[in-house]
Amino acid sequence: MPTTNLRTAAPLPNELVYIDVMNNSLTGPLPDFSETPELTLADFSQNQLTGFLPPSFGAAASNMVYLDLSQNKLSGDINPGTLWERLPQLQYC
Repeated sequence: MPTTNLRTAAPLPNELVYIDVMNNSLTGPLPDFSETPELTLADFSQNQLTGFLPPSFGAAASNMVYLDLSQNKLSGDINPGTLWERLPQLQYC
């Protein structure tokens, strides 16, 4: 199956409410979430994503209820002060 690099994909639209790209052979880093304040569900699981969770994620996704980044190649630690405290609605991660 061919892979798609998220770095070269179109930017996420600012009115995005949910995105489910599970099991799509995506590669590269996670997209910039800074322009998606309405995002409530994000499923990027079962891909080949690399790198870190973007710093913009916690600030932009304060309405996030569901987040699945499992089965990727992401690295780094998640700083509680910069992410989890900014996601008060999060119910699944």
